[in-house]
Amino acid sequence: MQRAPLLLLLLSTACVNTPDIYAPPTQRKPFVLEAPGPLKHFIAMDDPAAPAHLMMDVNERVEAGGGRWTGKRPVLRFRVPTRKHLKLVMDFSFHEVVLKNTGPITVRFAVNNHVLDTVRYEKDGGHHFEKAIDPSWIHPNGDVLVALELNRIFVAPDGARFGLMLQRAGLLD
Repeated sequence: MQRAPLLLLLLSTACVNTPDIYAPPTQRKPFVLEAPGPLKHFIAMDDPAAPAHLMMDVNERVEAGGGRWTGKRPVLRFRVPTRKHLKLVMDFSFHEVVLKNTGPITVRFAVNNHVLDTVRYEKDGGHHFEKAIDPSWIHPNGDVLVALELNRIFVAPDGARFGLMLQRAGLLD
């Protein structure tokens, strides 16, 4: 019986490999080019996240070509991580039936209630708009509202309203 306590004492002093203790690494926020949240700085109208950017007067339905019809005063919302060297970029088109019934359409482009430009469109088909934005108009990591105002739109006999067909829009550097 005296051997059992001696054997237990010897076993309890056996070599044990205890791991070294290290402090956890410093926690840092990941580098993100895009502002957090559902809003992006640039969006295609067929992107699943597009509805979060549509404030008013943009059709919820995506058409076959991936665009959305607007009314007379569409407003979109974006979020940008910086305010330097940004430009408003949009790709859109006018349908020939719209221009045939309205004549030339003048579009006023505004960013956060500042008029950026006014352009007259006489031809149907695709158009690209791109113009630099004054940095003082932008609040970094805040919402940026982009508003268009068309001087006229086509109203179909059934009451449907057609301005321009918006494909992509946003703020790029």
